[in-house]
Amino acid sequence: MIEFNYKYWEANKGFEELQADVFNTSNQYKFFPATADQIKMQFEKENIDPKTVKYAFRGEEMVGYVQARIREKSKEIHISFPWALPETPVEVQNKLFDEMITYLKVHETFQDYKIRSNVFAKPVTNLEFLKKRGFKEKNAWKSLYFDLSSLSQATYENKFHSRVGTKDDIDIIVSLINQDGRYTSQFKDDEAIKQYLLEKVFTIGHLILVFENDSLIAASAPLVLKPTKNDEERIILRFTAFEDVKNQEAYIPLLVETAKECLNSGYGKDNPLLLYSDDMDTPREHTTFLAQFTPIKSNIFMFYYYLE
Repeated sequence: MIEFNYKYWEANKGFEELQADVFNTSNQYKFFPATADQIKMQFEKENIDPKTVKYAFRGEEMVGYVQARIREKSKEIHISFPWALPETPVEVQNKLFDEMITYLKVHETFQDYKIRSNVFAKPVTNLEFLKKRGFKEKNAWKSLYFDLSSLSQATYENKFHSRVGTKDDIDIIVSLINQDGRYTSQFKDDEAIKQYLLEKVFTIGHLILVFENDSLIAASAPLVLKPTKNDEERIILRFTAFEDVKNQEAYIPLLVETAKECLNSGYGKDNPLLLYSDDMDTPREHTTFLAQFTPIKSNIFMFYYYLE
């Protein structure tokens, strides 16, 4: 009989690399790969409780894990699906998840917190896994595919102007990303942001900067992506940053100018632009603008499930 042993996260044990391998192997959405550096940086930034990350091992091989991320501002705990390598017994996944839920429920600090799991729409068995444990669907993220030509013809307020960014703009882009605040767990410091921009963004180009008067208020960059064998190429926004994340008026010129840049430069000009939208987190400016257009296609990408 194969025996499994369980461990909590510890620093400097190399668990992050093994965790990334498990996630990337078991996650069918291959266009969201995890890296050991990304996981390590996240753990350092969030100063995690080691008992909120639990691993299953078969000998020296990590075969599964579950992770809970604490969101103090919203009083929520986001618990991952118990990712596991193929052929890992379901009992191992059950143990990882159920024992983590028990830990969170009895911890004094988390008594007023809601427990949420963000789960991909496929496979359906993952949804059934949560339902059996008392989780209820509260929100759905949709994948929306839009025609570039239609988006490029939209208009926006003339108080905005835009241009394609260059390496000379790197300092103001770094400042903008820091002001946005949503990417702090992904970058260790300003030098890490610069490295990302130089190695990932400027090598492809087409970075759109939106200004109001002389101030940079929004930026984004398109990326042509072909995630799986069965899906067609599409354009995604590599990142989207705003000066004030609570005021995203600049989202409209950002999309319009990105569509124009792709068409004019030829970069991904024959591909649809993939955007995501939901009823809880998507700003009203986004949904109101996108409602003008009929998507080429749409489907549900992810659900939010809350434990009741």
